Amino acid sequence: MLLVTSILPGYVKLKELRAREACLEKEVQLLESENQRLRQEIIGLREEGFRSNGLSLVRRVLGDAHGDRWHESPFGDSTLGHAVLRPSRIYTPLIVSLTGGYEGEPLASVSGMVHVTGGGIPGKLTRLLEPLGYGAKVDDPFEPGDVVKHCQQAGKVADHEAYRAWNMGQGLLIITSEAEVVLQQARGTGYEAKTIGRISKTPGIRIRSRGRQSEKEDLWLEF
Repeated sequence: MLLVTSILPGYVKLKELRAREACLEKEVQLLESENQRLRQEIIGLREEGFRSNGLSLVRRVLGDAHGDRWHESPFGDSTLGHAVLRPSRIYTPLIVSLTGGYEGEPLASVSGMVHVTGGGIPGKLTRLLEPLGYGAKVDDPFEPGDVVKHCQQAGKVADHEAYRAWNMGQGLLIITSEAEVVLQQARGTGYEAKTIGRISKTPGIRIRSRGRQSEKEDLWLEF
């Protein structure tokens, strides 16, 4: 199984990163044949906030729209500052249950996982699929959370840029040939999840946008 997570140059030593990923390594081979690869579906897990990524763009946009004290501006039942810093959803319980952790047996065949942080869906999925010569078609992603929508509207951020900078509603992607098993386990452990796309034989990432521009047109983004 391949795991794509945050890029931390100069912070996490390569040996430490390998040791952490080894805890999730299974004997099952990633995408063993072409037919198996093309049967892989992409499960998205809902995320309402920014997952502490793309905040430079957030600060610039909200500062221009609301002034230096933008973080004190009312937003919903709280303030923009609290909404932007909303704690990230933690997916560890689901990952451990699906993979069996270090010693247990897996509940489903999981080929790869993508932690959607900096670089968004296109950046992280490309890192996973490009070396294999494959791409992805994401035709039913979750909508971005309210604060993400507000930030995109306030800064008139184009959907293409927004999907590069933010998670846009997806905190974790799971690639699997057993989508129903993964979905049942995710929902049973309290996560909102659905099939958002599938692996494609054509390289590149195509996403049916759910950003602000999609309100006026059926917009497909290509990366």
